[in-house]
Amino acid sequence: MTFQRPHSPIRPAREYFDLYDPEEIELPQSATDYFERRFAGKPQFMIDRLKNGCPYPLANPDPRVLKRVLASYYALITCIDMEIGRVIDWLKQHGDYENTIMVFAADHGDFAGEHGLFHKNFGIYESIHRIPFLLRIPGGPQNERRTQIIESIDLYPTLCELAGLGIAECVEGRSLLPIVRDNAPGKDEALAEWSWAVPVPRINALRTDRYRLVYYNHQIGGELYDHDTDPGEVHNLWDAPRYADARTELMERLFYRVNAYRAPSEFRDD
Repeated sequence: MTFQRPHSPIRPAREYFDLYDPEEIELPQSATDYFERRFAGKPQFMIDRLKNGCPYPLANPDPRVLKRVLASYYALITCIDMEIGRVIDWLKQHGDYENTIMVFAADHGDFAGEHGLFHKNFGIYESIHRIPFLLRIPGGPQNERRTQIIESIDLYPTLCELAGLGIAECVEGRSLLPIVRDNAPGKDEALAEWSWAVPVPRINALRTDRYRLVYYNHQIGGELYDHDTDPGEVHNLWDAPRYADARTELMERLFYRVNAYRAPSEFRDD
């Protein structure tokens, strides 16, 4: 099943509108990226777009506006949790809960106050690239959290293996069951792609345990963040001399991943 919310419009039903008090919401530390820094050090197209505020992504100089939106956003998420709870209750009542594979995921993240913004389609940051992912399998571990790097393309082969189906050679990704059952190592990096008309048609990003690298093009350059010192991805290190070697290595890894991609038609013999 799919849920359209918490996609915009961010309008919870009246009975849930006041479920969260905007004044009690604490914005993430990275909100200073807009409210105090106005995206200083980021690519110029970002600075220009947010200079006078922006409706999408939502950038308003008054943090109270962002908090009011987040209160409604949290209410919508709570409603989704309630609906998922109804499904789980039904499975339990009919004796199917223990035999059901359950996956909760999303196709992308959203700014929820990170960088002082709301919505998406503005760069590839942690809040956009990193998505919720919950997996419950019959007889599997419970109430455990894994921190390994995985990718969305790993879900399909995981479900194939759980269902006892073969995995075709052309399938991208790899099964997550070794990570789930044995806490095996994850991937060295996760790749993200963003297709948007501004500023360039396609943008790629690479996330490792330590770094995030985003590449736009030769003219714009990119973004580089060190999560050891800057988990909020506020300080762009793209042009920092001391990170030149790290940037070069990450760019090579990014190009390798992009160039190694094979379209499904390339696996056909005819």
